[in-house]
Amino acid sequence: MQQKIVVFMTNPLLHAFFILIFSFSLPQLHAGTPESRCFDASSNQLFFTAQVIDDYSGLGSQIPQIKYNSQGSPTDLIWMSLPKKAVADVEEIGSYMGRSIYRVRYKTPVDNPEPDDQQSEVICTMLALELPQTAKGGSPPLSPFFVDKDEDPSGVRHFDSLFTSSKDQPFALSINKSMSGTGLYSYTWTFLFLSDGAHIAERSTFGRKEGTKTYHYDKSGKIVKTQTSENK
Repeated sequence: MQQKIVVFMTNPLLHAFFILIFSFSLPQLHAGTPESRCFDASSNQLFFTAQVIDDYSGLGSQIPQIKYNSQGSPTDLIWMSLPKKAVADVEEIGSYMGRSIYRVRYKTPVDNPEPDDQQSEVICTMLALELPQTAKGGSPPLSPFFVDKDEDPSGVRHFDSLFTSSKDQPFALSINKSMSGTGLYSYTWTFLFLSDGAHIAERSTFGRKEGTKTYHYDKSGKIVKTQTSENK
């Protein structure tokens, strides 16, 4: 949904000043390529998005929202204004072949009677990879490849990401999330990075009663193998 801002001004210098301010405060988005893949952690499905971010300086000014079709499958990303009191924590966590990898954690404050102990909840986490530099110069565009919009942020016990290296996966990013409640339950997503962007390689779930189930993906994002192990 687009918001229209109408300002009535008679001073042309003041008018020009406000136009300059708005041009720096709004992130620039444009259509990407069909190769722009993004993984939705809520549905555990891969989808293609035509939205990439032109300028990384505006990365944390809006929050991504995933569009779904009538079958509940993700179809694209749209960008919304941040919720009231929400802030975006933008961090460059690594790089691949000279292309930066960013993590954005969108947080909202938690009501707390202790003024010296301000707490917050992460309502959404997004990771994005720089696309190859274009001939136009300037900042390279960023393509989101992972979005986790949490419906129960108070239940998140631990959430982190780290880079790993092995013989089969020389450069991989592992995202780990654990939930509290009626027993520990955790999720792990592993991404590989190739010349055409980030690829989901594995996804695992673990529960004290359910055991571990791991899904292996091919380069197209299709599940090609499932492994299950029970807790003893």
